[in-house]
Amino acid sequence: MKCPRCSREITVHEPRCAGCGFHIAELDALAVPPPKRRGLLNDFAGVIEPAWTDKLQTALETFRADAARVLPGVEIVIVTQKTTAPLTPQQYVFWLFNHWNIGGLRADENRGLLLLLALDERRVESEIGYGLEPFVSDRLTGEVLDHVVVPLLKEGSYGEAFHFGVKLLADIVLEGLRNLKTKGGKRKGHEKS
Repeated sequence: MKCPRCSREITVHEPRCAGCGFHIAELDALAVPPPKRRGLLNDFAGVIEPAWTDKLQTALETFRADAARVLPGVEIVIVTQKTTAPLTPQQYVFWLFNHWNIGGLRADENRGLLLLLALDERRVESEIGYGLEPFVSDRLTGEVLDHVVVPLLKEGSYGEAFHFGVKLLADIVLEGLRNLKTKGGKRKGHEKS
């Protein structure tokens, strides 16, 4: 995971950033207790249109099931919040990813991707777990958000925005997982679980 202050890599095993000294406990001191996770789709802001809720939930569940055939624990989680204050959206997505243990409890698991919409801040942020980084990068996720999700959000099509963003990101991750499977289960120096 990337430090929300300086973007250097940090892990749950070493929660203090070697670059800037940031520690996740700093965010705990600022934030209220994290919201209770409701599943893969957490529309706390109530902006996902009813017509898209079931489609989006199905897409998230289908992706998790398809990915689990190769690598257990892989998931995409969506959160909408009216505001992330007093944290910035970048801090909040990092903080919530860690509190919810998205994609697994161990640092080598962290096989999740969290997508956050902060309405008042007019921001969409993502946090990619260490275990998914071999398959989808921050740059690629940012491109999907910038070119697919954000234009639809600007039109007020929240469910559609996330549905197509999830579809693209899921396809990218599943392609990487298929390649992992055909190459005998090795990825970036780690043995297949």
